[in-house]
Amino acid sequence: MHTSLLLVVMASSVNWIDGFREPPWQPSYAQARKVVASQKKPMAVILAPGKEGWRSIAHQGVPPEASQLLRREYVCLHIDTSTDKGKELAKSFNLTNGKGLVISDRTGELQAFRHDGDLPSDALTTYLKRYSAPNWVVTSTDTHQTSRISNYPPVSSQGRSTSPPQGSYYYPSGPACRT
Repeated sequence: MHTSLLLVVMASSVNWIDGFREPPWQPSYAQARKVVASQKKPMAVILAPGKEGWRSIAHQGVPPEASQLLRREYVCLHIDTSTDKGKELAKSFNLTNGKGLVISDRTGELQAFRHDGDLPSDALTTYLKRYSAPNWVVTSTDTHQTSRISNYPPVSSQGRSTSPPQGSYYYPSGPACRT
């Protein structure tokens, strides 16, 4: 009984620890492409400043599940965008703020996903699952979409609001005053 319980605890702690291990990083883009061709895995290129910058690609850090996916399902390349060469590579990927994620298909020839900036942690995990799926076929490059809802009143041809926002006093010649 105690032996069985001990084995279960050991197995679960190995999986837990496994989630925090660093992915194996390829030393260069050329080497990563060779590994992609031989292993038929998609490539995850993480562009971020600093040697440990890859950890900052997600808002709250890379979650354990995402780290496991990177390690098991991807050929990984981190490009340090604090260096001149890293900045040049970021520009070649059309990333403007020095941080981003690019995922290729299993041939390394097509971009499956591209994002400029960091991602919500759950979105990172979702994208890594999606593009590592063996049946995923790349037809175009996807990007991370953020939704934005704006509740502005309609604007007249004179550039003024045609109706006051609910719960506000509306002064056509001045600002709205909330009560």
